[in-house]
Amino acid sequence: MLAENLAYLLLAVVVISALYLAIKLANIWRAESDEVPNSASPANETAATPPTIGGSKPRADKIRILFLAANPKETPPLSLGEEVRAIDDALLRAAHRDLFEMEQQWAVRLSDLQAHLLRYSPDIVHFSGHGTTANEIILENEHGESQPVSAALLSQLFSLLRDNIRCVVLSACYSARQADAIGDSIDCVVGMNDAMSDSAAIAFSASFYQALAYGRSVGTAFALGANQIDLASLPQSHTPHLIDKRAVADQTCFVEPSRAHHAPDDAG
Repeated sequence: MLAENLAYLLLAVVVISALYLAIKLANIWRAESDEVPNSASPANETAATPPTIGGSKPRADKIRILFLAANPKETPPLSLGEEVRAIDDALLRAAHRDLFEMEQQWAVRLSDLQAHLLRYSPDIVHFSGHGTTANEIILENEHGESQPVSAALLSQLFSLLRDNIRCVVLSACYSARQADAIGDSIDCVVGMNDAMSDSAAIAFSASFYQALAYGRSVGTAFALGANQIDLASLPQSHTPHLIDKRAVADQTCFVEPSRAHHAPDDAG
């Protein structure tokens, strides 16, 4: 009987020791697991925040171009589709094509402008359409007819919604006055100081955005755009006008210098 009791006691000691060892190993494993960095931790979320590009808000890596077009039904037809196609082709051929994206809005109304700028928060705004000798650009109303927009209205709008916008291009006849007004709020603005043919507008725009997507500054891109008009044997190379009131166009690049100097080999 005594031997049987001793056997039960020994068995109980073994079971208790095994349970104690199991609990201790579990605690060690839990402590080590707590030390493994959590990929969803606030610190890592902060580290993954996209860089700020030319504005006060965190931005995605891509540089966003917002292409706005208007050609009211009673106005002469413009080659707007050819212009946006030329810009897109120029971006696709450039070394840093993957850093740029273009959003398009057509038949733009005055009532649309706020919504488009808020929705897309662009880095570059490009308007293509008609302008008048009264220093207005022509948008559309709800009937598809002309809606003139004054320089004062445009200036006020861009002063309120400039956010990340670093460049505005007004590819419209007689738009230099509007460009000058917008230049009170936006660093680099391009306008036209005279009438501009479709061919010249397309040549300028394609060369301008190609240069930006190769990492060149706005100042250089503007000069290359004007030069491309000459190369196309068109007589309007002096029509584009760059507003650069803060003298920053030659330093304003949309591709970081370190990336611009290490362009991909297969840019074609």
